[in-house]
Amino acid sequence: MWIQNFTARAFEKLRREELDAVIRGDKTLEEALDRIQAEGQALTDRIPEKKP
Repeated sequence: MWIQNFTARAFEKLRREELDAVIRGDKTLEEALDRIQAEGQALTDRIPEKKP
């Protein structure tokens, strides 16, 4: 369960960083969304599957 909490916190941090970059004008919204999608998927892939 801790890995899901860690992943959720990491994703939230990534989302905040990317949104701040868009607000500052450092990135376009499309660039930020692309990074959120790519890194979010990488984080999700690290969550081990539950065993039945």
